[in-house]
Amino acid sequence: MSVEVLPIALPERLTRDEMVVVAASGGIEVRSQDRWVAPLADEMRQILADALWNRAQAADTYRAPLPASAAGLPQYRLSLRLDHFEAGPDKAVHLDASWSLRRLPDGAAALCRSALREELPDLSSPAIAQGLSQTAARLSAQIAGNLAHLNNGQAVSCAD
Repeated sequence: MSVEVLPIALPERLTRDEMVVVAASGGIEVRSQDRWVAPLADEMRQILADALWNRAQAADTYRAPLPASAAGLPQYRLSLRLDHFEAGPDKAVHLDASWSLRRLPDGAAALCRSALREELPDLSSPAIAQGLSQTAARLSAQIAGNLAHLNNGQAVSCAD
């Protein structure tokens, strides 16, 4: 099947190159020496595309036209918004996201929201990066599972 994964929506505070951590005071700590390998939306998109392929054999077609031989494949559109994606003073990563998944051309939409938490051994930059990666993978697995259910005509469960 194919999935048109729309550009991932991020709040402006998450479109930074530097790693940002929520401080115990509630403010933020910008770690200017610690930078992401790529923009967060690009990294999340790659993790999501990998999960869609590995769990549901679905290819992202947003930037690639469908060949004529794929005309009979089920087609879906996915819209994802990350609301929170941060490490906090509680030594945990928090990810809040919402998404919609619709069969094209006019299928009903599955609308979901998820709040995930991943414990960290400490607040070092490598631990935070690993925690964010694991949390993104868990979210992507949920979305891929939703897609597989929807494609099999089953109800979509949005439970964390």
